[in-house]
Amino acid sequence: MPSDPSSVEQVTAELVDQFRGLPIWGHPRAQTHVISCSSIASIIGVLLPAIYNPNLVSDDTARGVMEAEVRVTAMAADLLGYDPDVAGGLFTFGGTDTNLYGVKIGLEKALPGTMETGVHGDAVVLASEQCHYSRLNVAGWLGLGERNVIEVPSQSSNDVDLDLLTQAAERALKDGRRIAALIAVMGMTDAFGVDDLEVIVALRDRLVTRFELDYHPHVHADAVIGWAWSVFTGYSFEKNPLGFRPRTVRALAGALHRIRHLGLADSVGLDFHKTGFAPYVSSLFLVRDKAYLQ
Repeated sequence: MPSDPSSVEQVTAELVDQFRGLPIWGHPRAQTHVISCSSIASIIGVLLPAIYNPNLVSDDTARGVMEAEVRVTAMAADLLGYDPDVAGGLFTFGGTDTNLYGVKIGLEKALPGTMETGVHGDAVVLASEQCHYSRLNVAGWLGLGERNVIEVPSQSSNDVDLDLLTQAAERALKDGRRIAALIAVMGMTDAFGVDDLEVIVALRDRLVTRFELDYHPHVHADAVIGWAWSVFTGYSFEKNPLGFRPRTVRALAGALHRIRHLGLADSVGLDFHKTGFAPYVSSLFLVRDKAYLQ
């Protein structure tokens, strides 16, 4: 550590050196993984808070920013098919935390009082083997334990095998275990798998009736990448006014066929730093009913 203060120029040079050799994901010609380049407006949106330094814990110090959070939440809810007057949400540190919130709410449904007294029962999380690895982190952090994540095999198209999911859920309930959450993969980082969310929600409802459950297992849609395809809801693929190539039209229509059902999930995770042209990190956790956040 230098004994004398450094100039801004010296510090800037050191900062630039920290990024030497890194891929420039923000370059217009870069297509690295699932990271889109940041727009100029979104970069300004990062710089301004760095100058004003708003503390988001209170509306006294961040009123405008907190209002923007409510507005964006309502806009995203409307885009996904939620009622924006009923839905709720908040921005958080990443897609991992959107999964954390989803499972946490589901855990409270399955084992009421967990927030106050801790985990006091045998609960599981069901997810496909294609589901993001944070499913394990989340189970560990919440005290469920990684071993209580039931990983269901996927099909060659990278979506969960629904027959095996049904069998796994029924087996867990017959063993007296409670289902904290069913995580549906709606477009993921490694393999763009899109689970049949409509069927998964219907499965949950059948389980409630068949096993006479006193709670509704929480269905969380991990749509951190796939949410963006919702903008094509209502797009006429036949007329194709934007002039996409036939191959692109088929790909968009195929993904939207399932992503258009995001409004059926109890909660959804969105990443604007992946398919939203915003810098890291910008994740939104949405719930169909803001009462869940209580």
